[in-house]
Amino acid sequence: MKTPPDSAPAPHPRITAGLRNLAIGLARLIGWTNITAASDHYRSHPADGLQLLGFTT
Repeated sequence: MKTPPDSAPAPHPRITAGLRNLAIGLARLIGWTNITAASDHYRSHPADGLQLLGFTT
């Protein structure tokens, strides 16, 4: 299967999958039960995610 021309393939699929699994685990750890809602929230409010990780903006 070829990758569509408008999207780039992930350079390291295992690393990408590991980071995604880490994000899901952290979301569950802090109480999110709906991962889609958590993903949408942190995509819209990246400062909240940085604050959870100890970075301030």
